This record gives sequence, C-alpha cells and structure tokens, in this order.
Amino acid sequence: MSCGPRYATTILSCPADLSSLQGLEDDTLVPSRGAINRIFNDGQTTWIHFLKEALHMPPGLWPAGCLDPYITVVDVPGMPDKVPSGPFLYGRPSWHALRPFQDSDAAAKPDGKSNANHLRSGREIPLLLDGLSPVMCDFSDDPNPRAIFDSSPKTAGSFGVLTMAWCYIFSARLLEMQGRHVKYSEDNRLWPNHVDDETTDPVRICLDGASPALVRWLCSLLCPFLGWTSSEDGVPPWAVDLFNSKVVIVSDTQEVDAQEAPGSYEAVDLLIEFCRLFGLGADEDEDEEGQHESLSPYREAFFAALLIPYQREFLMHPTFPAIHLERSEAGSFTDADEALIFSYEQDLRYFMTISLSPPSVNSILWSVFWQPDVDCNLASPWLRAIFDVLEPVIEAKDYETLFKMFALRRPRIAPWWMALFLLGNELILGRMKQYLNPTVSNVHFWTIHRPDPTLFAWTGAAQTFVECAAEADCLGPGLISRADLARSLFINQQWLPASTPLSWRPFGNVRWRDVVPGLRPYLSTLPSFYYWHFTWELDTEETVTSLGLRRDTGRHIEDVIDDLEIRSSTFGQDDQNCSRLISRCQSKKATVGMITLLMRDIWGQRNWGNTTMPDSVRYHDWLCDWKGLEVRGEGLPDPEVEFVSSRPSWFLMEWIEGKHEGEYEGNDETKDMVDGLDDSF
Repeated sequence: MSCGPRYATTILSCPADLSSLQGLEDDTLVPSRGAINRIFNDGQTTWIHFLKEALHMPPGLWPAGCLDPYITVVDVPGMPDKVPSGPFLYGRPSWHALRPFQDSDAAAKPDGKSNANHLRSGREIPLLLDGLSPVMCDFSDDPNPRAIFDSSPKTAGSFGVLTMAWCYIFSARLLEMQGRHVKYSEDNRLWPNHVDDETTDPVRICLDGASPALVRWLCSLLCPFLGWTSSEDGVPPWAVDLFNSKVVIVSDTQEVDAQEAPGSYEAVDLLIEFCRLFGLGADEDEDEEGQHESLSPYREAFFAALLIPYQREFLMHPTFPAIHLERSEAGSFTDADEALIFSYEQDLRYFMTISLSPPSVNSILWSVFWQPDVDCNLASPWLRAIFDVLEPVIEAKDYETLFKMFALRRPRIAPWWMALFLLGNELILGRMKQYLNPTVSNVHFWTIHRPDPTLFAWTGAAQTFVECAAEADCLGPGLISRADLARSLFINQQWLPASTPLSWRPFGNVRWRDVVPGLRPYLSTLPSFYYWHFTWELDTEETVTSLGLRRDTGRHIEDVIDDLEIRSSTFGQDDQNCSRLISRCQSKKATVGMITLLMRDIWGQRNWGNTTMPDSVRYHDWLCDWKGLEVRGEGLPDPEVEFVSSRPSWFLMEWIEGKHEGEYEGNDETKDMVDGLDDSF
C-alpha cells in the first residue's frame, strides 16, 4: 500500500520519533525501508573491511607514499608572484564544457587546444591573506596522538620546532609576494645561554657550532609570543606563537644579535642547517616488501604548517610534543632529504593556494566519508553505518587506526588527516562523531563544507556527484536520471550561488517529456566538462592565469586510486539489523540541497517546474520551513538536529562478545577500548 507524500501540515501532530529516518514505500523524497537497510548494512560491511585491513598493518608504519605532499596536489593553481596587500585574494576556475547544439564535435581535449568561447567561469574562490592575530600553540609532555609519536621519537621531538619553522617560511613568502618583509621583534625573543628565573624544567637546545643566523632565528621562533613581525600591520595566516616556552638556547656562537630576519629563501637554508645539525632526515624503517614507511620529521611538519590557517578558522590550537633534540652523526640527514625540502620550497605557491582556503580544506577532509553512488536521501544510513564502525576507534582515541582506514580508502586525502591528528587537538574527534551522527546544533559550523568539482581538479580526489557519472545514470529511451539532469544544470548554468551543495548524488529518474523545454538541448549529449585553468583577480584590472602544478611542473603523482567500492552485506534488505533509529538530518539536508540545485534553470532563475516533481511535493514535511523559491541562496532553515538513541551495532556487539578475538594484531588502544565496553551493555 502506498503511503503517499507526507505533508508539512501534519508536522505539529507527529510523534517525536518522526525525527528519525522512517522508510516509506512510494514516497517522492523519503527512501524505502529496504533501501535504508541495504545502505546501512553495506556501509557497515564496507567500513569493517577498512578496519580489518588497518588492524593488520604493522604498528607505527604507514602505507608507502600516502604521506607524500605531492599526492594531494594535481591541477592546483600557483599563487601569483605579486599579491595584493588586502585581506583577500580572489580567483575563478575556468571549465571547458561541450556545447549543447552544433559544435559538439569541438569538445575540449586536455591537450591545451581550445576555443575560448567554450570556457565557462566557475565559482569565485577567496583566499584569506590576513590572519589578524597569531594562532596560539603550546608544548605538552602528554601529547596526542601519543601512539603515533611513540613510533617515531625523532619526529615527535622535533615536530613543534619544524612546524613553526615552516610556518615562518610560508609567512615570509606571502609577505614577499605583497612587497613586504619580516623583521625581528626586539621585545619578544630568547637570549642564548639565558635561563629565566621563573622557568622550571627548562628544555635545552644545544646549537654549538651553528651559524649566527640559525641561532637568532630559533630565538625568535621559540620565544613566548610572536618573535617576528611584518614591516606593515597585520600578520599572515600561518603566524603562530607559543603560550609558554621553557626553551633555553645553548650556543657558543658569536654576533647573534647583529642578524636580520631571513627572507623565505634564506629561512629554507636555515631549516636545512637545523635538520643536518640534529639528523632530522626521513627514517629508513620500512617493511621488507616496501609497502609501508615511517614518518619523516620535516615532511610531516610541512603539511602541519599547511593546516594552521584551517586551525585558525575553526578555532583549534596546536599542541606539540615536548622538544627533544640530540645532535646526530653525519648521514642521518642526506642530500635526498635536502632535495625534497628544496622541492617543497620551489612549489610553495601551489600548496599555499589550498592552505589559504580553509573551507576547501574542510571539504577535502570530510569527503573521506562521502560515497559517490549513495543517493542523497540515503546519506543518513550511510554515515550512521560509518559511525557505528568508527565509534569504538574514536572513543579509544586510536588515531593510528583511523588514519590507516582513511589512507586505504582515499589516499589523496590522507595527508590532511595525518597533519590534523599530529597537531594534537582532540576537538576533531568530537566533530567527527557529530558529523557522522549529529546530536548538537553547533556541529554544523565545524563540519559545514561546500564540495566543489574544482577541488577534484586541484587534488585529484572527487568531492561531488558532478564528476562521478555512473553507469546507473545512463537509462533507456525517454528517461534521464536526476543525477544527469543536475549535472547538466551545474555545467551549463551561467550563475550558481556559492552555497549550493553538490556532494551526494540526486536520486531517481525523470521522463524526458517532463524536462522543461529550455533545458532539453543541454541534455542532448552526455554532460562533459574539463578543468582548464584558474584566473586570479588582482587589485588592478590585471588578471593572472595559472594552469596548475601538473601542467606547470609535471611534479604530480599519477595513478593514485581511491577504494570507493561498496562491499555488499550478507544481510538482506528486510534484516532487522537496521532497526535502531537513524537520524534523518543528513538525508533531509542533502535532499533539500538537491532540490535547490534542480529548481534553477541555466540562467539561475528559480522555478519549481524545473525539478520535474509534482507540485504537491512542495508541501512535503522534509521541505517544511524551506524557502528556496522566495529567498536568495539555498533558502534552508536553521540547522536541524535530530536526537536519536540507539543500541550498539551488531559488529560492535560481536566484538564485545569475543567473536573476533585473535583475528587482528591491531592497536592496543582500540582493543582495550572494546574490551572495556563489556561492562557498558
């Protein structure tokens, strides 16, 4: 029996449990119970696969190549040589799309030959150039993630110093692009061989034999508060200062005070000198097959520095492990290590582009949970399935297992998560839980992100259904999938609000005759488009175009494949495994986003008829308080929070009952956590 659409007019009389996702048959927006069960069970099976694989990996080692910074950049544009001194730098991507009428045979090919008339501008992307104030950070004797740092003492002992050094290099480079420079602060600095009377348990760094420039530089980096300033007002977004410092610089070097603050290029030389002094090269530890590698001090610090603007934007404060540096014999920092550092410096302006766009970083991070072939109204059971698998890992603060799962699934995204974990802020674990299973209202600020196909071009990691045309989208005569309809709208729209969400795939299909006539020509061929270049808009009316790192330098990594396969569950669609309540929050929000996109024509005008849905759907309770036809932007109501209680997942219960005992080497924290749950149920 068909339940028909549920209407907003009944919402006041609905019982409280309607905040959960209750499957309905033949409803226009709400998925069926069988579909909910299928996605939930398949989601658990899929993520259990990654959990098992992660637990089988050698502790303290990581999939080879997954931490290489170049794995995360493909066509990301380099910042221009000259940058305005204002708070923002703006730019737009250009896309080459197939024409809807004649000239369809003149489609763009990624060979650099194109008719400019075929190019379409994408969303404007702002980069934040002013940090307003430094990001506060600190050292801790009990850092997170302890297990990861314990596996690499050399990285742990140098991580804070190297991260602040890279932050200085990024900051100095940006100031140079703006025609400014760095100068030392005479008020905030350390003095060599001086121990403050109030300092307890000082940490001594021996710099005997080091250059005067290196000694003075470290005196500015490791002092309380910011030890350097800009020649003009404001600080770059990478600026960090220490809440407290117990560092004592020990040095026999003379003429330290006469040194001027180094520029970005000189600072790279000082970084290399520091790494040679303490042997901070990449560890050679790896397994016999070469499938795993260990951490590299300067590499992990480089990527951590990239995340400082993100930490500032989302109110997180880095906490570094306590400094522990020992002078090393020659050979532990090699010429190969030096060459890698110089390559990072050479391509700094490409990495800076992503780093200065915290919303882009946020989208990259959370896309680790996105699945291209899950329909938008099934986002909730998919994310809840992930939550049930990850919950014991998160509760155990098992960062190592979490990272390995992410690296196995989406290797191009993994370095961002490793850097975030190494920066030591536990807030990300709580935000991860709320993203997967929202129960409080303010989580939407921390996890809100607007996936954009531009990020796919920049990183090589798909973010949205737009760049993932599936075979299921290709239907018989007279039918077209809503995914292809929305894809064509996105590609051909002349105006699209920056807030339009584009992540989860639209569901269902429509009859050709129901498509508005003005859109039909744009559906005559399969939608196809290519990222072409990025154009920076400078203060003067001048523009600067960047083709991106891949075409500019060739220093990108090819053939990095995501594992986005859904593992089918052995449970049937009618199985009661999914009987626990699932929040409808994510499914509802993603479905409203689909309608927001579909209702616009190629000129950006809103019309319900463009959605190809019956007019009665406008009164569906999922669209209650939605004003997409009356207001600018998405027209979404305030973030909806669904409070849903549930029993633990079947896998967690089996694990508690010992059915998987002895199967995995695993991480002790995770296993201890699971063992400790016996008393909780």
